Amino acid sequence: MNRQTGHMTLHTFQKVIDEIGQYLFLILLWDWGEPFLNPAIYDMIAYARTRDIKIVSSTNAHIFAKGDHAEKLVRSGIDSIICAVDGISQKTYETYRVRGNIETAIQGIQNIVAAKKKRCLKTPLVHFRFLPTKHNEHEIPKLKEFARSLGVDALSLKTINPHDHEDFHSNIVDGKDFIPLNPKYQRFNYDADGLPIRKKSNSCKRLWNCPVIHWNGKVSPCTFDPNDSYTLGDLSKESFKKIWSGSSYRKYRSEFRKNYRKLTLCKNCSCSFEGGMLSTECVVDSHFFNSTFEFTKG
Repeated sequence: MNRQTGHMTLHTFQKVIDEIGQYLFLILLWDWGEPFLNPAIYDMIAYARTRDIKIVSSTNAHIFAKGDHAEKLVRSGIDSIICAVDGISQKTYETYRVRGNIETAIQGIQNIVAAKKKRCLKTPLVHFRFLPTKHNEHEIPKLKEFARSLGVDALSLKTINPHDHEDFHSNIVDGKDFIPLNPKYQRFNYDADGLPIRKKSNSCKRLWNCPVIHWNGKVSPCTFDPNDSYTLGDLSKESFKKIWSGSSYRKYRSEFRKNYRKLTLCKNCSCSFEGGMLSTECVVDSHFFNSTFEFTKG
């Protein structure tokens, strides 16, 4: 990732919520980084919850192994927290999460579960997320019992995207070494040359229902824009309403309808290949251990 990094300020977040909060029912609170490194994160969650907006976030869980972060998380009112742990031994875990420590991640999850139980809360739903790879797929038979032993509410297995976002047509892809051997856990359907099979039509709806707001207020059409190469507006210069209904967004939507393959961002995204639709195809297995959890608005 070569774009500038930073922390969204509480002021910027509040400005967004104040403008469009009445139209939001869900915020996915992450953007190519560890969201809980932001010092204002818990205040952001609490502020959005005053508008009855559901909040889901994702973490590597390391930060919750120390201090009072776990307590702050459950007090914030967040609805669901995804803990991404892609291996249940240090060897498999660090293969994908380089320099990560499995014991620290597990301690962080246990601290969240303990803080939630201490306050007798139904939320957040603590979600153990596992990406099967060639290096860890042998651990899958042990996953359900392992996750249950941590006291989490849910376990899911999500397919990994092994391809470079900039070039889905290359045969020389570093991520190829991560593709699981079991076809069930492979994200894409592949042709005889080992390339993912492209869909004739792309049913993605992100241009109409899921804008991405980066830390600096720039608005992107999709989360698959890690390098911020397709900015459609800047909240420091104009309102979200003006951006959302403006000429750049309308032109992009029109071009997507006509032929999504002419748009580099959309042509190379996971959703344009068989098996790559995030909302319907990428989660291949899930288990819920807490049947009392309700994820409804109100």
